[in-house]
Formats: sequence, C-alpha cells, structure tokens
Amino acid sequence: MEAPGLMLQMDGGSTHHWFGNNKSCLIAMIDDANSDIHAEFFPSKNTARNGYST
Repeated sequence: MEAPGLMLQMDGGSTHHWFGNNKSCLIAMIDDANSDIHAEFFPSKNTARNGYST
C-alpha cells in the first residue's frame, strides 16, 4: 500500500560553493512510498531564516 508523504527521509547541511562564490546549502528528501525526490538550495543551513519552518 502506497502512502505518499507518510514517511520522508531528509538530508541536509551540504554547504558548498554550488553557484559561483556564494555558499548554498542543499536540503533533499525522498518519499519512501514512491521514491519521489525533492531538493532545494538555501542560502544558509538555517532554513528558518528563509521563511521555512521545520
């Protein structure tokens, strides 16, 4: 039985110079039910500063 969104695995904190001279933090997650992958780059490790809450 698939239940998308029920269990998500998240990983983050990979801060590198992904785009030029500015460091960005990659936050990624995968859905266990259907293997959908979602990822976003943030300007810092603290996503709360960017309007996102965890």
